[in-house]
Amino acid sequence: MRDGGLASSLTNEELQFIAENEKVTIIPNFSAGSFQLINGDYGPFRAQNEASVPFWLASLLRKRNLCRVKPPEWMNSESLGTVLAEEKKYPNLWQQLPHHYIEIAKMMFTIAEEDFSEFDMDVHEVSALQNPRERFRTRGELTHLHTSSTFSTLPTDS
Repeated sequence: MRDGGLASSLTNEELQFIAENEKVTIIPNFSAGSFQLINGDYGPFRAQNEASVPFWLASLLRKRNLCRVKPPEWMNSESLGTVLAEEKKYPNLWQQLPHHYIEIAKMMFTIAEEDFSEFDMDVHEVSALQNPRERFRTRGELTHLHTSSTFSTLPTDS
């Protein structure tokens, strides 16, 4: 196994699969009781009331236009700007982000970008966080940081 441990030995697809179990908030367009699934019960769902579900379920519901996905607080422009400013100010001190923040952001922008118009979000801010972290990791100064996937497939303004 490489120096980075298990996380650096996984493919981008495997990391995304793991990240799909992270909980996200949805705003359903329907009302229903709880869904009893193998890995747990989710719901009840009430139209226009927030509910917490794993990303894979949010993705399925979003593809069927049954919900909007609400981005996590750490993805709003103000939070990302603060994290980026702190990491520039203290380059050896990393701010707290979810373990799979790259994969979560990539999936969020892939399936629900149009839901973000009401939220203050920008794909470039998430990407800006990854770039210095990747350079830091490739210099061998931080081997425990998980950054093996990239934003190369994220939508851009071009």
